[in-house]
Formats: sequence, C-alpha cells, structure tokens
Amino acid sequence: MKRDILIYFSGKIIPALVNLAIIVLGIRFLGGEEYGRYSLIFYATMLVSTLTFGWIQHSILRFLSSYKTDTKNALNHFFHLMLASSGTGVIIMLLLGHFYFHLPPYSLLIVLFYTFMYNVLLFRLTVWQAAMKPVKYAVFEGIYNFILLLVLLLLIYAFAIHKFTIIFMAMSAGLVFAEIGRWLFINGEEERLDYFTFFFDREFTKKAMGYGLSITLWLLLSYLMNIADRYIIKEYDTYAAVGTYSAIKDLFFKISSFSTIAILLSYNPKVMDSWNNGRKREAGKYIREALMLEGVVFGVVFILFLATKDFLYTKVLHLEQGDLLLVSLSLIGSAFLWQIALFVNKPLELLFKQRYMIFAILFCMLLNIGLNLIFVPQYGIKAASVISFISSLLYVILVFGLSLFFISKRKDP
Repeated sequence: MKRDILIYFSGKIIPALVNLAIIVLGIRFLGGEEYGRYSLIFYATMLVSTLTFGWIQHSILRFLSSYKTDTKNALNHFFHLMLASSGTGVIIMLLLGHFYFHLPPYSLLIVLFYTFMYNVLLFRLTVWQAAMKPVKYAVFEGIYNFILLLVLLLLIYAFAIHKFTIIFMAMSAGLVFAEIGRWLFINGEEERLDYFTFFFDREFTKKAMGYGLSITLWLLLSYLMNIADRYIIKEYDTYAAVGTYSAIKDLFFKISSFSTIAILLSYNPKVMDSWNNGRKREAGKYIREALMLEGVVFGVVFILFLATKDFLYTKVLHLEQGDLLLVSLSLIGSAFLWQIALFVNKPLELLFKQRYMIFAILFCMLLNIGLNLIFVPQYGIKAASVISFISSLLYVILVFGLSLFFISKRKDP
C-alpha cells in the first residue's frame, strides 16, 4: 500500500508541474483573453467527459476486480461503452463549439479530437488503477504530460502562435504519443482489447449505469458549481476578465489538489477498510486525522501565498495586482474547502446516503449560479470569488450536519 501511494504521488508531480506551466504560459504568452477562451472551452470538455464517461469510470473501479475469470470480456464491454459514450460527447461538444463558442472549423476539429481522446486516456488510467498497476498509470500519464509541455513550448517559442488552440493541439499531441508509447512499451494483458468485435450486454450495462449514474450526477453538479462562474463572467464582462479569474482559480485549485493528494490516497483506503470491517469509530478517527492534516497544509499554503504574492503576480503570472488579494484569498479558501468536503461527506458515502450529497450540492450549485447572476454584473470577479467561497463553505456545513445526523441514528459502535 505504501509503495503504491508513493508511486501514485510521485507520478502526480509531472502532471502537477505541467498544469502549473499551462497556467503560467497561457496567461503570460497568450494573454488574458486567449487564456479565458481556452479555460471556458477546456472546462466544457471536462464537463462533457464527466457526463458521458464518469459513470463508466466509477463502474470500472467498482466492478472490474469481480471479473477475475472473465477480465478480458469485461474490459471489452467497458471499452465499447466508452466508445459509445465518447461519440455522444463529441456530438455534444460539436453543438457547443458551433452554436455557443462559435469556433471556426479547424479549431472545432481540434477540440472534438481532444474530447474523444481524453476519454480514451481516462479509460486506460482507470483500468490500471482498478488492476492495481500504479507504475503503468504513472508512466502513461507522464508520457502524456511530457509531450504536451514539449509541443506547447515548441508552438509558443518556435512558431510564435498565440491562440488558445495551441493548448488543445499540444494536449492532443500528448494523447496520441501516449497511446503510441503504451502500444510500444507498456502493452500488457489488460490492453489487449478486441477492437473490431462489438460487445454489448444489456445486464452488464444496466449494472454499470445503476452504480455509476448517482456518483456521476454528484460529480456533474459539483463541476457545474465550480465552473459556472466563468461562463457568467464571460456574459457580463470580457474574455480577459475570464482569463485573469481562471488563472488565479486554476492555480489555487491545482495547488490544493496536489498538496492534499497524498492525504486522500493514504487515508481513503484506511477509512474504507475500517468501516467495512466493523470498526466504525476507527474510521471516524481516520477522517478526523485527515481533516487535521489538510488544515495544516492549508495553513502552510496560505502563509506561503502571503509571503510570495507580489512575486507570483508580477513576475510569474504578469498580472496587475489591483484588487486581486480578495479574489485570491477567497479562491484559496474555496479550493481547500473543496478538498475538505471530500472527507466530510465520506460518512454519507459509507452509509449509502449519496442522494443527500446530491441534494446538498444541487442546492449550493443553484445558490452559486443565482448569486453570480445577481452580483457579477456589478462587482465582477471579486463577487465571483467570494460567492465561490460561500457556496463551498455552505456545502461543507450541510454535509457535515447530515453526516452527524445519520451517524447519531446508528446503533452499532
């Protein structure tokens, strides 16, 4: 377990650095307007991926290990479900790209290709995670991110292209070369799929959807809550404002995710194991320990930000500071509250009360959108950042209260 956690954590270093590089390169060399366009279109592809592939991803993690004598057949079923769902995602992005983003044909084709291939990437990574192959997971993800960064730097410095499409071109190139690298170097039993035979089983699909759809709905709503503000800013302000806001929000959400990933990977299995073996109090103790550690990490990041904010804004991101302190503090708080929420709502998951998580996130999402529609036209990105913090805090309070309520009704220790 410790070895796997170390491999996963080490493997996340390259993706974390590349994600930070995209933010810095995007805002510095493409400018706020082009980075704003990229941000809106990129998160639309992530939303579509969550909607179309999320239920398959979670079903692979939940059920693949139960097909020990028929793993290849199960993989083929999941793979063809992925192809069908990805085709649906491409159609959705085609409509969004043409009618909402008004993309020219060449840009639209690049975005559609990325939308499809990203689901292929997720499929590969999820299979290796379910099969407990952390080395393959880390190598495959590392190849993708290394090629992505290499191509992005080439397009910026060698060809001096300053359009948002170059980020999608770089990501698409990374996906293609990752697939080539997988075929050449890390091909194994779990990659030998039957590409030319159509696999469909109604009961298999029903089982996968029955488990995965509720989790996907929660993920979809949480994703909407965290990205809707960008689209509202776009309607009432400029792409440049979207770019500035997105750069700051992306930066702090990436930092919070990376700095707490080891805690999540370490404590989540302990919580599950203790609960499944009847040690309910021990599971609660692990959740409290994880929350305390995340609080310490938040304190460190908060202090480091205050000490380096001038350098970060002027030398790294090339942003005018202005009123960005309030925006930054609100988004740091929102980012870490979201990491905290992943543990606070754990009792509801364990007690099979996911519908209450969905009710809570739906309420917070609607509140978030409503407040943004009211205040963003007048106060801009400052309002959006404060509303992000308020809605994240409210979600944590709601699921904490619901968790305490349902735990108190249990009779077992």
